[in-house]
Amino acid sequence: MNVPKENREKRQEELSTWYAQGLKVDEMKHFIGYRKLKTKTLYNIESHKGYVVLQYKVVYENITIEKEEEAQPHLDPTQPPPPPKVVEKEKVFEHTALLNIPISAKEGKYAIIENPYITSVEQLQSKQIETIKNPMVKKEQAPFTEKQKIENWLKEFFVKYADSKPEDLTYMMKEPRALSGIKSFVAIQDLKVYKTGDKQTWTVKGTVMFKEKELDLENKETFTMKVVLKEGKYFVEKMTNTVGGNE
Repeated sequence: MNVPKENREKRQEELSTWYAQGLKVDEMKHFIGYRKLKTKTLYNIESHKGYVVLQYKVVYENITIEKEEEAQPHLDPTQPPPPPKVVEKEKVFEHTALLNIPISAKEGKYAIIENPYITSVEQLQSKQIETIKNPMVKKEQAPFTEKQKIENWLKEFFVKYADSKPEDLTYMMKEPRALSGIKSFVAIQDLKVYKTGDKQTWTVKGTVMFKEKELDLENKETFTMKVVLKEGKYFVEKMTNTVGGNE
């Protein structure tokens, strides 16, 4: 993606080493400016007969360079004004797109077999996909006293979940996981507690608010948990980051 301001022949030579035999790198016309890749993320791999297309979501900048005249200070009124100075001004135009690279492999080596091409990121967006919903929304929740006890315990749990390392939560979770101190627990929102066939087991759903340790930046994470009561103490049998599912 990068097109340097100067020495573009070197770029062409380096690109040609990745191209399959017989495929030529497009000749680059002379233009004033350059292109700079900011970020790239592998989005998808499309499989076709005999080759694949690597799809990268890329953010890049096109930088144009224009020459402008700048007036110089007229310090001596007895002399004619100095001529303007010609300076180069850069203008930056940022774009987000999908870069498609057709490649093929043989004996563990890869090559680009057709010219890479750009498609719009709007093709990644679908308005026909719905958000994940709670499938238990119509189910009756646990009595208030049960819910209150579990909510109080969850506040303690998520404080430790945020501050501790996974190995520190073995007594609270069947499959321990934690944030290891990179965020702080703020609050639990929209908590739902449902009874199951076992009176000592509940399905818990809700949203947890966390905050970055260094910044006043908060984010919400959804969760579904299977919570059991063992020897008078609550224990997480299963935890997923979704409101979908029944446990």
